[in-house]
Parts: sequence; C-alpha cells; structure tokens
Amino acid sequence: RHRSKFNKGKKQKSKKKKGKNRRKPGSQEELNSLVFTLKSSCPSDEYARIIADTIRYLIRVQELSLATEVYKSYNVMRTTIAKTQTERIETTRAKKLEAEKQSRIVGEKGHEDPHILVELPVEKEVDELSCVELDSSLVEFFGYLSVCSP
Repeated sequence: RHRSKFNKGKKQKSKKKKGKNRRKPGSQEELNSLVFTLKSSCPSDEYARIIADTIRYLIRVQELSLATEVYKSYNVMRTTIAKTQTERIETTRAKKLEAEKQSRIVGEKGHEDPHILVELPVEKEVDELSCVELDSSLVEFFGYLSVCSP
C-alpha cells in the first residue's frame, strides 16, 4: 500500500487467515456430524404434533389449500425418508453378501477378508430414524377430502 510523506504511521501487519478446522473425510467426527444432521432433519414426535396442530388451525380458519399443502408436504417427506432408508438398508445388505461371497471365492477356509463391510453402531441409530404419521383424524379428513374433490 502506498504511503505519502504525510501518512507515515506504523505499518499494519497483515493478518493471516486461519483456515477452517476441516474434518478429514471418513473420520468419526464427520460421521457424527452427518448422523446429527440426519436426526435433526427428521421431525420428532413433538414437532409432528405441532405440524398437526398447525394443519388443524389452518382448516379452522378456512385456509384449506394451505392446510392441504402442508399435509401433502409432510407425507411426501415421511414417505421419502422411509423409502430412502429401505433402499440404503437393502443396498448395504447386498454389498455385505457380495463381499462375503468374494471372500469365500478368493480366500481359504477359515480366512476372513478384512474388507467385509462392518456394521457401525451409528447405523442402528440411522436405521431407527422415522417420521411419525400424523393423527388419524387428519388422515381421515384429507382422505375424505380427496374422495369428494374432483
């Protein structure tokens, strides 16, 4: 930076930018972070109750289109999470079977291949994640509404 003869103050030291503490790909910290993100994106029982109460309120104030949109969006999210979870479980199971088969073909009797997929404790947590279905009264109401509307 240019300094004139009238601006001869102390030179400021440039601050070094500290890089973010990056997580190593595949580390336990990254895995825990991903599991936390999954858990936080899946609504809890209390949050589902709040959504159901919101839908009931929208119905009472005759905002039926908005209530229908919230109801459909919640159900789409719930079915998408369940479908993705089922696909992941089936894919993991198929990979484990294939790895076992390959180790039996390549290896000798009693020889275990270290590359067989190992089930991690957090996988059980992820497998247990699910979204609660909304109250049966709302399910019946929107079922009736879909039958009555053209």
